Amino acid sequence: MLKSNKTKCFFLLFGLLLPIAYFASPGFSFNNNSGPITVKNAHDGEVPRNLPIEASISGHNLYVVFTDNIGQVTIEVIPVNSGNTQSSSTYTPNSLSFYIPDNGCYIFNITLSNGDEYFGEFEITD
Repeated sequence: MLKSNKTKCFFLLFGLLLPIAYFASPGFSFNNNSGPITVKNAHDGEVPRNLPIEASISGHNLYVVFTDNIGQVTIEVIPVNSGNTQSSSTYTPNSLSFYIPDNGCYIFNITLSNGDEYFGEFEITD
C-alpha cells in the first residue's frame, strides 16, 4: 500500500510541475497584442503545412478564420493562470472572434469534428 501511495504522489507532482516547466521553457513564447498567431498540432507541437486555419490577435480581440470546409469546429480560449474560459462552435468555412477583457497569457484549443486538435498561444497586455 505504501508503494502505491508513493507512486500516486509522484504522478500528482509530475502532473503539477509539467505545465510549469513547459511555460518556462525557452521554446515557449506568447504572441502579444497584435499580429498572426502560429497554430500548431496539439499532438506534436509542429506547425502543419497547408492548415486551413488562420489566427490573429488585435488588442483584446482574437480572430480565428477557417478558410476551407473542415466540418464543425470547437474553440476554447483558456487563461493560463486563472479566469474564465470562453468557448464557441461553428461550421466551416467561417470565422470566430473572441473579446478577451483581461490582460494575461492565453491558449486557444481548436478541436475538429474528426478529433484532430490544434492550439495557439497569445498574450494580452495594455
